[in-house]
Amino acid sequence: YQPGAPRGREAERGLDCWGLVMECFRRRGLTVPDPFTSDVAVMAAKDWILAKLTGWVRVSEPAAGLVVELVPGDGVPAHVGYCLDAQRFLHVGDDGAGVIVSRLDRAPWVDRIVGFYDYR
Repeated sequence: YQPGAPRGREAERGLDCWGLVMECFRRRGLTVPDPFTSDVAVMAAKDWILAKLTGWVRVSEPAAGLVVELVPGDGVPAHVGYCLDAQRFLHVGDDGAGVIVSRLDRAPWVDRIVGFYDYR
């Protein structure tokens, strides 16, 4: 995501958090479904990962290649990131900072983790 670019699904034009996850999986040779459309209200990632998409499995511990579901500052589970390893994840910053690396084991994210998911 480039600051000032529209967020979405195209790496060249800008990515939102789910677009970044899709791009990370694409670079691994995997196509991850995109359940979001402009006319669908944002819902908890775990709801559509567990109930609407096949191939997702909840994992108890973080590891490289997993999706992490996070509660953003407003308390709504609607932010996801891509785990680089057990401590770090990639995600799109809300402040226009673009794609950033953050720590899972430090504030503010350590208290906002909802779950980890693998796509198989």
